[in-house]
Amino acid sequence: MIELRGQGLLLNPRAPSEISEAFIRAWSQFESETPALFVNAVGIATSGSTSGGVGSIIVLSNEALETSALAVNRRLESQSRDVWGLALPIFHVGGYSIPLRAGLSGSQVAMFDQPWRAVEFQRWLQFEKVTLLSLVPTQLFDLVQAGIKSPSQLRAVVVGGGRLDDSLHTRAHELGWPVLQSYGLTECCSQVATARVASDGRELEVLDHVEARIDHKQKLWIRSKALLSARIVFDPMLNARLERPVTDDGWFETEDRAEIARLGFSDGVHDVLKVLGREGETVKILGELVDLVRVRAEVDKITGDGTEFAALVQRTWVVAIPDSRRGHELVFVFENDSTAPGTQTSEVKDVVQRLVGELRRKLAPYELPTRFLRVEKIPRSSLGKVLSTKLTDEARKRSTTSP
Repeated sequence: MIELRGQGLLLNPRAPSEISEAFIRAWSQFESETPALFVNAVGIATSGSTSGGVGSIIVLSNEALETSALAVNRRLESQSRDVWGLALPIFHVGGYSIPLRAGLSGSQVAMFDQPWRAVEFQRWLQFEKVTLLSLVPTQLFDLVQAGIKSPSQLRAVVVGGGRLDDSLHTRAHELGWPVLQSYGLTECCSQVATARVASDGRELEVLDHVEARIDHKQKLWIRSKALLSARIVFDPMLNARLERPVTDDGWFETEDRAEIARLGFSDGVHDVLKVLGREGETVKILGELVDLVRVRAEVDKITGDGTEFAALVQRTWVVAIPDSRRGHELVFVFENDSTAPGTQTSEVKDVVQRLVGELRRKLAPYELPTRFLRVEKIPRSSLGKVLSTKLTDEARKRSTTSP
């Protein structure tokens, strides 16, 4: 049994201390004010945001967690002879849920507590005779890049926490990894739609505890007993408020756009999701949800007038570009007249290095830009709005790795 910390609140140890302290204060406050929501519940602190702030705490009841765990066990056909491999952090709902699934099916859990290295991980899987496993795309990428084959006893690898590149999926299958793509939400205790065991692993079939529908804007709505009880959200000033986003008739609006198809399976017709992308300015990096609005705000603070970077950096922006290992990379884009003195490539790299160093004091490691792009003018509309799509395309072509 996982020991809950902070009166039921699980915190990401990589989060900045200022944010962690604010989360703990808010959890304590709302637990005192609305105790019924917090009895037999756990709080999962996320790095993303539903309102352009710095993150949120998702309140999940034991009943909701058990509903999800039972449904995942059914999808994966989990039995007492199975061994779950726990290679995800327990402060995320995907890792937190694994011991619960194992307990409900009578299976065992083996915890990977070594530094992440693909070769050692494969040896560990073989030694522990792991049969069921959850990974994020970054971990699968490392295994595939190293050319490591799947242990023969492994029968399902659920991959969630970010977009899985089609070519990576194909290469993993060629090496024998029984990859099952999955779409999930912390707000629904992890998996919402997951491919079936012994399939090609690509069809996101909605689990049996979930109803799903699409609205006129292609936004995905879900209804389930595994949905959150409440969430605590924070603005950029770390002011907290308690929200109950599930409607009176049980529906929850996700931040994702999707399509739903009705497909036939051996046991009947079921809903299959095609996730089109997240609405707004959030992306997944190394399994973490990163708010681009917040990252841009922190960059603006240290590059504004009167700062040491103001002479070189006129205007800034941050975009995300796809990356097959990390999910996405952040690109720091800045306006700079290339004919001005002090703008040689080596000098620019030195400035970027110092800027990233400053950002480390404000942002978590996965929120830091890893590439940079110098432009004479950031493209904008006639109303002055940054043309992010155009800038992102340019960043894909021309960005440089940060020093």
